[in-house]
Amino acid sequence: MPAVIIALGLAGLPLTGGYLAKEVVKPFIGEGTFAVFAALSSAGTTLLMLFFMKRLSDAPSDQKATQISLRLLTPWLAAAFFAIAIPWLLLLPLYARPLFEASSLADTWSAIWPILVGVALVVLWLRHGRQPREIDVTAEANFIRRVTSTCATFFERAEVTLGQWQAGGVSLLVVTLVLTVILATGH
Repeated sequence: MPAVIIALGLAGLPLTGGYLAKEVVKPFIGEGTFAVFAALSSAGTTLLMLFFMKRLSDAPSDQKATQISLRLLTPWLAAAFFAIAIPWLLLLPLYARPLFEASSLADTWSAIWPILVGVALVVLWLRHGRQPREIDVTAEANFIRRVTSTCATFFERAEVTLGQWQAGGVSLLVVTLVLTVILATGH
């Protein structure tokens, strides 16, 4: 259970460091598009972390009945406690609003609903018998590297070519492109 709380803390579960971090940046992101992306991020993080927990619980065990010794449980519980407590100790002095405002019903709901969406998506996904597929991170990273390299090469060549033109030539190119777009769209 502490692992689930820590995992959901990344998504912004109230009273965790993730919640406090999101509360600290909330005045900077406002209520517009960035707030929507922050909520989607919380839902996606919940989805990812719960799939991770599912994979851990499905992992084969060498022993059928594993006894957890107190010597192993104590450091784990201490680490879980400090993962929640230390962000509060570090960020609370920087926190602009009083603590009672941070835990208002509206703020709590705005932190919980994306997590509930992530939980609902996991439940629906697993109810239909689908397991999360494994992703070959190396192949994906190589694909992203190739696309990025191709784009970088294109922009470097364009910069070198345009850098040799006089300002008038660049302006003429921009006007030509704008007129082409206007004629192509029929406006």
